[in-house]
Amino acid sequence: MSTIPDPTPTPAPAISVHDAAAARLLGELQSVVTTIRGYGFTTASHRRRINPTATLPTEFLLAVAVALDASEQLRDTAGITGDQIRDIISFCNAYGPAADEMRLKSEGVQQAVKTQRHDIGQVALRVYRVASHFNTPSEKELLFPHIENMKRTLGRGPKRKGPAKQEPAVQQQQA
Repeated sequence: MSTIPDPTPTPAPAISVHDAAAARLLGELQSVVTTIRGYGFTTASHRRRINPTATLPTEFLLAVAVALDASEQLRDTAGITGDQIRDIISFCNAYGPAADEMRLKSEGVQQAVKTQRHDIGQVALRVYRVASHFNTPSEKELLFPHIENMKRTLGRGPKRKGPAKQEPAVQQQQA
């Protein structure tokens, strides 16, 4: 059996229209998220640790803000004002739905990528099947290395079995 060499490597393609558009999108996203106070990523353990207090009811936080407004001594002891708490609640009310919308849009982009990949995959499999079933000798000869390369990169077909494992002979004990 002969081994078909890989086609010669081609030089890196020029930046496509899609590469440029995606780079612009990523740049715009980066500039948007840098405007969000506290933007960043945390570890899973940190997220688990902060979740109980991050999910406190808004009504509770507003009740604390009202208590801070009522007592100067409480404000001084706590080191925060009712207005500061209300500002953070406002931040959360504004950016929470924005985060949900960004997550939804991200899933839509991911689905668009998968759909495009599916569509071109269907076409590629159809081309592979057609090429594999050409019967004319000239076409078979012309396409043979390409079909073998497609088969190899697709990773389908009969699985190659390794060398057969020999089981150790069972020795019978004589009594």
